[in-house]
Amino acid sequence: MQQPEISIHPLIGRLRKKKLPIGIDIFEKLDREEFYYVDKTGMIEDLIQNRSEVNLFTRPRRFGKSLNMSTMKAFFEIGASPALFKGLKISERKELCEKYMGQFPVISISLKSVEGLSFTAAGDALKTVIGTEAFCEAFLEQNPEKIEEIFSDYLWNTISIRDTASSKKENFYHGILLGLLGYKFNWLVKSNAESGFGYSDILVEVPKNRTGIVIELKYAEDGNMDAACEKALQQIEDRDYAAKLKDDGMRNIIKYGIACYKNNCKVMLG
Repeated sequence: MQQPEISIHPLIGRLRKKKLPIGIDIFEKLDREEFYYVDKTGMIEDLIQNRSEVNLFTRPRRFGKSLNMSTMKAFFEIGASPALFKGLKISERKELCEKYMGQFPVISISLKSVEGLSFTAAGDALKTVIGTEAFCEAFLEQNPEKIEEIFSDYLWNTISIRDTASSKKENFYHGILLGLLGYKFNWLVKSNAESGFGYSDILVEVPKNRTGIVIELKYAEDGNMDAACEKALQQIEDRDYAAKLKDDGMRNIIKYGIACYKNNCKVMLG
């Protein structure tokens, strides 16, 4: 018996090619052409229209709380990209988008790493999370004084002079800085990446406003951290370390020269 022909609607065929976004809780990383996405952006309008001092979202695990928080951050934060919301429910509300999208500074803190067997221990962990968040944001704000203050305090409170006894002192500070910047899970942080005419110490690509950050770090053997910072910034220019960031589509480039000496640091903006 001849089997009947079965035709598949083109739309169904396209849908079957998509994947489940398992583990993706960053809105900017969710490619809707590649992954399934349930449009929940209508909740943004609900929050605006029915505002209160505090909003509590209670859901079981894996119900998309983190993705919802990330979506709201991507919508309200200064530098928000309207293209991220193209075709979604909230984009239909033109006046609302013009009034609220990209108009606010947003502080987003995850408590996933805030653990402790006592209230004091958990409080200390929360302080660390907030400090690290402030440190990373200072790079975007082009605030070398704040970076210098937080990084110096971190070095003063954590390292020993014996930690820098190695002949490769720069590598020690490089690793600490890399770890702190790695806290931002939605940033692409690259160490010793090939760029221009050499290998930059640290390159960072930030989805927000497509910002790229170049960091060159030096150890000031003679204690002259100003001179070491200037040397670092000159190396960024001479070797064109920003080239890869530009090739990757970063529109805004920020350059930092950072010098360390024992448990102190100096930061200069290029």
